[in-house]
Amino acid sequence: MKRHQDQEVSYLADALGKAIEGSGMTRLAFEKRLGVSRGYLSKILGGGVELRLQHLFDILRVLKISPAHFFHAAYPQASGPADPETLRAVEGLAETKQAERPASPDSDLDRRIREALARIILGDHSQP
Repeated sequence: MKRHQDQEVSYLADALGKAIEGSGMTRLAFEKRLGVSRGYLSKILGGGVELRLQHLFDILRVLKISPAHFFHAAYPQASGPADPETLRAVEGLAETKQAERPASPDSDLDRRIREALARIILGDHSQP
């Protein structure tokens, strides 16, 4: 079980690294926006520091990519249909979370970043 978790963490760290590269920001500029010391991002993405959910959310916040979009791009194919009861529970979580924060329109920049992230993760480096 631990080995599988390590592989998934490594995969997510790689996907985050590709998303950062796709943003066009240098690592130094990204670290400044993230509010971490120089080199810390490399430690997070390289496994020198344990990748925590808070790291993932903070990086996605700087990228202005929702966790839902990131995970959909990182794991585009579901393993199979989810149990309807589980889907209802997850949809309920989304409704609760949406009610907590004001709606914001989807900007062109957000859309372009999501598309670039999807291309990077899927290995399609062609320009749209």
